[in-house]
Amino acid sequence: MTLLKFTLCFAAIALHAQEANLIFDVASIRPTQETGGNSGINQKNGGMSTHNAKVIQLLQFAYSVQNYQIIGGPGWMRTDGYDIVAKFDQPEGAVKLSTAAETAETKARLRILLTDRFQLKLREDTKELPIYAITIGKNGHKLKSVDPGGGASMHSSSQNNGNGSLSAQRTTLKGLGDLLGNVLGRPVVNETGLDGTFDFEMKWSADLGPTSSAEQAGPSIFTALQEQLGLKLESKKGPVPTFVIERLERPSEN
Repeated sequence: MTLLKFTLCFAAIALHAQEANLIFDVASIRPTQETGGNSGINQKNGGMSTHNAKVIQLLQFAYSVQNYQIIGGPGWMRTDGYDIVAKFDQPEGAVKLSTAAETAETKARLRILLTDRFQLKLREDTKELPIYAITIGKNGHKLKSVDPGGGASMHSSSQNNGNGSLSAQRTTLKGLGDLLGNVLGRPVVNETGLDGTFDFEMKWSADLGPTSSAEQAGPSIFTALQEQLGLKLESKKGPVPTFVIERLERPSEN
C-alpha cells in the first residue's frame, strides 16, 4: 500500500470512529397521535426534538439531501409522523461550537439514531436523472447583487392553496437552485456563469387546471422566474447523487 493510500485509509477510519462517538445520551421516539398538521425539526445544544416528523424529513436533514435523492423505502416513511426528544449532555468545560459545527454533530447523531432505532441501511449511488438548469433569459437577468459580508444567508419559501412565494437575501445561484429543487421535485443546477450573492423575491401560482380560482391565476413558477428574475429553466438529464434505502423498519420501543 502506498503512503498516500495508507494516509487516506487511516483518515477515513479516524473519521468513522469520531462520528461513531457522536451519539445522543437518551432518545425518546413516539408515533405522533394526531393526523395531518404541521411538522418540524428543532435542535439546541447538541440535542434535537421533532413533532410529526416523517422519516423522509429526518433523512433529508441527517444526510443534507433533497427528497428526490432518496430512492425506495416503505410508504409509511413518507406518511407516519414521529415525536422525538433526543438529548445530549455537553461535557463540563466543553468548548462552545459554532452553529454550523453544532448542526453537523447533531446530524451525525441523528444518522446513528436512524441506524440503531429504525434499522436504516443505505447505499450511495449516482443516477442519470431529469434535472433543470438555470440559465439567463434572452433579455438578461434582474438579480440584485449584494455584499456577502452583510450577514448570513437567509431565505424563506411557502406554498398555500396553489400560490407560492420565495424570498432570499445574500444567496448564491446554487442556493436558488436548491430552493427551486424543493418546489419542483428535481435537481436544479446553476449554469448561468454568475458568481456572488444576490437578493431576490418571486411569486407564482400552481397550474391547478380549470378549477383554479382567479386568485390562483398568476404565472407558473417557470414564467415567474423569467418575468421576475430574468432567468429560465431548461430541462435536461444529469448525474444525481442518491441514497438507496435497502432496509428501514419502524422504530424500536423506547
